[in-house]
Order: sequence, then C-alpha cells, then structure tokens
Amino acid sequence: HSEFSAFLNFVSERANSWPVETFRDPIQIKHLFLDFMVWYFKDQLAEGNDLATATKSYAAFINLISSTMLAGGSWVKPFTGSLPKPKVINVAGVDTNKKKNSKGEIIKAKLITEIPYEVTDTQAIELLFKLIKADNDILYRWANAQAWKTSNNRKARERLAKSGSSDKVIYATHSQPHDLNPADVCAAFQEHGFDYVKRDFSKRFGKNVNREFLNGFLNVPTPDDLYPFKLLLVHAYPCITQSFIDNLELYNEQGVLHGFVKLEGYYQLTGYKDRRGGKLSEIKVKLTPRDAVRVRQVIRATQPLRDYLRDQDDDAWRYLFIACSRGLTHPTKMAATNWSSGTLATRYQHLFDEFSPYLNRPREEVEDYICRISITSLRATRAVLTYIESNSITDTAKALGHSDVSLDLLERYLPEPILAFFQTRWIRVFQRGIICMAMKDSKYLLKVSNFQTFDELHTFLENNALKDIPESMRDPEALKNPKLSRSSPQDKEAADRVVISLDVGILTALLSIEEAVRMSTRRDEINAKALYWAKLTSLLVNDIADGNEFDLQDYLATARGQVDAAQMEAIIYATAA
Repeated sequence: HSEFSAFLNFVSERANSWPVETFRDPIQIKHLFLDFMVWYFKDQLAEGNDLATATKSYAAFINLISSTMLAGGSWVKPFTGSLPKPKVINVAGVDTNKKKNSKGEIIKAKLITEIPYEVTDTQAIELLFKLIKADNDILYRWANAQAWKTSNNRKARERLAKSGSSDKVIYATHSQPHDLNPADVCAAFQEHGFDYVKRDFSKRFGKNVNREFLNGFLNVPTPDDLYPFKLLLVHAYPCITQSFIDNLELYNEQGVLHGFVKLEGYYQLTGYKDRRGGKLSEIKVKLTPRDAVRVRQVIRATQPLRDYLRDQDDDAWRYLFIACSRGLTHPTKMAATNWSSGTLATRYQHLFDEFSPYLNRPREEVEDYICRISITSLRATRAVLTYIESNSITDTAKALGHSDVSLDLLERYLPEPILAFFQTRWIRVFQRGIICMAMKDSKYLLKVSNFQTFDELHTFLENNALKDIPESMRDPEALKNPKLSRSSPQDKEAADRVVISLDVGILTALLSIEEAVRMSTRRDEINAKALYWAKLTSLLVNDIADGNEFDLQDYLATARGQVDAAQMEAIIYATAA
C-alpha cells in the first residue's frame, strides 16, 4: 500500500514532532493525520497526479488504518471516533485514473498498456491495433508458460515418488541437504500427506535442511505458482472480478462441490463478483475444455494442502486457491497479489528474468510493465480489446459481466483522443457502413514497388482512398439553393458514412496488404498501420461483394488477379525505431 509506506516515511522523518505517544493520544493522533493529509495532497499535486484518484486511494488507506490499527486497539481512536479524510467525489470516467508516467506524460492508468492523453492519429492506430494486444499477449504467454511449469512440477514429484521408499523418513540431526534422498521424501509425501513432512520438521530432517530446499522438489504450490492460473482465467473470462477469483469456493459450507461442476457437456465455474455474495452477484462461467483443464490443474496442485486443512478443521480447505506463502508453511487461502516497484525489488525479483524473454525492452520498461499487471488492469485490457474487435459497447459490457450497458464504460479505460479517433474513423465504418466510390479514369496506377516503407503507403491511402463525403454528394440541392434546409435524416446518415475511393490499383494494394498480413508467420512484428488497413480491407471486400456497384465488382475481380503479397511483405513489418 503506497499510501501506508508514505505515511511511515512521513512519521519517521518527523519523529520529533510525532513521537510514539502520539498513537496513544486521541487529540494528537487526529492532528498527525490532518498534517499527513495536507502533505499527501500537496505531494500528489506536485507530482501532477489526478486528485480524484488520489482521494480514492487516500480514503482506502484511512479505511485500512481504521479496520486494523484502530479497530484492533493498537492505536487510539480520535474523540470524533474516526480519522479525518476528504470526501470522495465520484468523477465521470473521462477523468479517472490519470497519472504521470516515468517519461512525464499524462497517461490513463487503467490498462496494462499506458495510454497517453495526447495522441496523434498514427499513435492511436499503433495503440489500438497493436500495442494493447501485444501487452495482453505477452502476459498470456508468460502466464501460460508458468502454469504449465507448475503442473509439470507436480507431475515430476509424482514420478519421483514412484522410485522412492515411503517407509519412515528420518535423518540425523546434522544431516546435510545432499544426504536427503528426494525420491524417498516425495514417496513419503505422496503416501502420508503434507502433515507428515511439515510436522516435527527439524526432528525429521535435522537442523541443516530448510523448508525451501525441500520444496525445491516437493513443489507444494506457493501464491507465485498459482497467480498465473488466476490471470489465465480472467484473461479468458473478463467477467471474473478480483473478488470472484480471490474468494472462489470450490466446496460450499456443507462440504459439497459447488464452485466447479460438470454439467451436460461442459464444466461451470460459479462464484460471486463481490463480497456480498447474493444471488444478484453470482456469476456462472461456462468453461472451454482447455480452461476446465486449468482449473483441474489447480485442484491437483492444491489437493495435498486441501486434505491437510480439512483434517485440521481449517475452513480455508474449501477455497480453490490455497497455497503456502513460503515453502511448507501452514497453507492459507491465497490473498490478492500485488506487484509494485517495492515488491519487485524484494520478494518478486525473479519476475524480471521470467518476463524478459517475452519483452524486448530495457530493464526499467520491463519492470514498469510488470507493475502495471493486476486482475483489474487485465480485465480492462480485455474489455478494450473486445471493443476493438467487436466495435460493440454491448458486447464489451457483456464480456465484463455488466447487466446494464453504460455508454461511458469505455471512458474509464481510454482517454478522449483515442476514443474520438476510434469512434470517428473506425466505428463509422462498421456501424454506418461505407460508401465505396469507383474512381473513374483513375490517374493513379498504384504499384506497391513505388513505396519504400509502409508509412509512405499509409499516407498515400489516407490521402487518396479515404475521403469525407463530398459536399455535392451529401447535399446536391444545397449547392444550387443554399437556403434549403440541410438537416434531413438522410443527409445526416450519409454524412456519417466513410467514403472510400477505389480503383484497381488501390484495391490491389489493399488486397495485397490483407493477404500479406494473413500469411505472415511473424504477426507480432507487423506494422500497426498494416493491421489497420488489412482489417479495413476485409470490410470493403464484403461491402463490394454484397453491393450492386458493378464497376467496383469488376475492379475487385481484376485486383484479385494482381495480388502481390510477396512484394507487400517487404514493407508490412514494423521498422525498428
């Protein structure tokens, strides 16, 4: 909790003003928190952070202090009964999650990808058609690899156990780690369970063997092992909230299997999107076979812990995600994972090495990326990708499990300039349709070989193929008689459409782009603009095929015969910056 760290630093730097006695004096403790609050918000302002977001964070910090230090009696309560905190004002989505990044840019910090508030069209295309998806894919690939590693580690223990003897495992007090026979320890673990190796640990293994060493081959799951599974489930089903995944009960209070059940032809995951757990907040997720396998992998990995907890009458046995915080300690229900610059420098140092194979970026950027990963940012990222793919706010709300469709849903995730670009340029094409115009007597005979880079081709297509509707076509009468009203519904509708001017050359180029993108085996390296035009082309082709513009259909037939994906392939890849 960064506010808590800031508070501790604040107090330690001013130890003379706020001695230990402060926390036992109802008047002084109130003054301390007032003093800190003023300092905190001045600091947030100086850093250029969004005050609405800071207010929410500060309120959460005060709630944390109240529910722990004050409620437990460690610190005294002020006479008013509560610590001072500013009123949280609900801000429209547009202004939430504003932050300054390490480069000093104002960004929207809701997705895994940083989205700047100031963007050019080119940057918008890059973000919408490439970067957001790339960041999403990196996380998926890392989580998938880690999940399989956890599953394979469990299988390795089971294989090792087969070659060992489960007879009494007991070693002399001064045994060294190399004296242990891992196969015997695994066999005893399989035979007698978790309690056997946990209880009387030093009597059984001597004084020189530690639990972490033993877990190197027993592979009892830690939160680090299970977090990738949580991320994979949220990746597949963004309706799964933080509370759902953290509090997912495999068995109900009566001990009946409830959270993961086999129905006709599929498995279902059942949980609650919030703590209230009422009928309204229940979420039922129909799992694909692959995701059902993932849940079963978690169940198998945690089974020894589940059996142990059940024997101990510890209610945590009922939850899907249970783990040992470190090697072979008492297992508990897994808490939420928090990757931040603080935790990355201490207990999560291994993450840099795990992520760097997937991220060809400097260390600082890799670490920034890791710190942006959370269940919440992943859900937001999946929502935006759903919107880019489907262009439907309804589908996006449904993917998130929202029962009502709110038009400002996307404003929480994307800054205004990106939304504006997306909705004017892209959504109009989808929802209002395209007007394709045949360019008669075309002066352009487009040859792909004329372009050295995709940026040159992009600029050409922008200038020559994409046009706003000409005034005369929009309202021919108004040109003759300017006094005529120009706001009939048909005019409005036409004005909302995107006009694409096409000739054989442009169509050939577009089809070549689409084909080169489709055939590419290096999809991650494709220029975002190429992805943009490829997607637009598939729309155009459908529009022409379904329409009755025979000129365009002739152009299309000719262009199809001239497609040159190989020539195009030379320029569709992103050039190194």
